[in-house]
Amino acid sequence: YLLRSAHTRRTYVGYSPDPFRRLRQHNGEIAGGSAPTAGRPWELVLFVRGFRSKHSALAFEYAWQKPHSSRHTARMWGVLGMSKCSVRTSVSVRRRALSMLLGHGVLGHEPLSVCEVA
Repeated sequence: YLLRSAHTRRTYVGYSPDPFRRLRQHNGEIAGGSAPTAGRPWELVLFVRGFRSKHSALAFEYAWQKPHSSRHTARMWGVLGMSKCSVRTSVSVRRRALSMLLGHGVLGHEPLSVCEVA
């Protein structure tokens, strides 16, 4: 899932089988899970679903969080002239990384779909 801060430029990419519940945890509405408090309140922008295993979902999460260093995407990311991603990476850059992951078949055997929320 991709979150953006309602008040700052912060973004957050994470994994959860229930992104709506996880959003509530990030915003401190319910207990559980460590979540960054900087950037609250968070808004859910989109999530990706259709992973066949938790392992593949976590591999995808890592590649999306760090396309500059993931073995799946680092070379393509560099060719595009993109810099390192961090919590200050814009939603548009996060979307570009997601598009690259989906378009270049990093996990091509997965029947993935993107669900826009905000």
